[in-house]
Amino acid sequence: MNLIKSSSIKQTILFLILLQLTSITSVLAKDKFSRKAQVEQKKFCKELEFENEKGYIIVDNIQINGSNTTYRFLFDTGCTNSWISEKVAQEIGLKKKYKRSFSDGYHEMNTDFCFTNITIAGINFKKVGCGIDNTHISGALCDIDGIIGNNIIETVAWDLSRESIKMSDKSNLFFNLKQYDQNKFENDHQIVVYFENGGGTTILLDTGFNKFISLQKRDVKYIIKEKTIATGEGNAQEVTSGFVQTTADTILKVPGVIIGKDTIKNSIVYTEPNGTNGTNSSVGIEILDYYNIILDYPHNKYYTKCHQKEFNENDSKKVGIKCNIQGENVIIGYLYHNSDAERKGLKVGDIIESINNTEMISLINLTECEAYRRIKELISKEQVKIKLKKWEHNVTLKTHDIFINQNNE
Repeated sequence: MNLIKSSSIKQTILFLILLQLTSITSVLAKDKFSRKAQVEQKKFCKELEFENEKGYIIVDNIQINGSNTTYRFLFDTGCTNSWISEKVAQEIGLKKKYKRSFSDGYHEMNTDFCFTNITIAGINFKKVGCGIDNTHISGALCDIDGIIGNNIIETVAWDLSRESIKMSDKSNLFFNLKQYDQNKFENDHQIVVYFENGGGTTILLDTGFNKFISLQKRDVKYIIKEKTIATGEGNAQEVTSGFVQTTADTILKVPGVIIGKDTIKNSIVYTEPNGTNGTNSSVGIEILDYYNIILDYPHNKYYTKCHQKEFNENDSKKVGIKCNIQGENVIIGYLYHNSDAERKGLKVGDIIESINNTEMISLINLTECEAYRRIKELISKEQVKIKLKKWEHNVTLKTHDIFINQNNE
């Protein structure tokens, strides 16, 4: 199958060159805290205890400096160094040794750093550079104690799926390796992604991002030639791996996304305003909904095995709103065009009093992330009953396919 049309070969090649010149190397620059940790043990293959919390990989039973207490860390391939919350650092008496300015692409912060030892499933990683800061760990992570970053992740190989997580210093210790397609990492551990009837690019694998694929707007015209579009108005917030972030304002449905040899049909692609997340584009943790993946960083390889070839169609059907918390009020922050919410007269800025008979005032005692997650759960039903402050009556919203504007370029 010819994935890149002959008329767009030159344009695609020029775009790939541009990506190399404007790549994420500035964000992933290896300072002393981002350098690879040292692994004490050899010839090991460990299955980890973990949770799929809200889709993220949360690794359990992590020890810091040999502590008896165990902790829960987010597994985040998009984070250059590891992180420990201020609370945990104080609990174990971890000393802050360095302070420096740090940017994750969203926020500029003055952050304390140190080196420590972290033990995962009995395997000890020494001299791990860790940031100590509650603003990066954030309330959005709720009871997460830290982040496993690339200074640990890149030292070993990882076998990732929704059912199990394994870690080994040698990928050939994963007995199922022959069942996978072998690929080579590009440009500082990015993976190659093609779009059916369009072009291809290299994209950062970021397991701390809670979608399948997100592209910078400037990238879309070079590599996606056939799509339907869902747009809207407003500025909504939702929980990501480390913060409550502004969401994308345009969503695309494409004929297919190809990673390795397999195509995921009718895929959803999120777009980001240029430069908002510090990277060019991201493949997020939802890749595990469609592929099992082995990351062999020491040998610069990754392996994919597709287990579902059709995108979840429910992601293309929405009631049409996203919500923001503004003081003590929950308001409509984003309204999708062509949605049931738009047709029934809801507007950006409307104050919501209740959703499915849950009073919004009842969320006031929750943390910010818990409140946003609860709201998202409430509006993710096939039918959503909403009471607005401006109306005395309830309005019932139904899910509707919001991708109706065909756009072929």
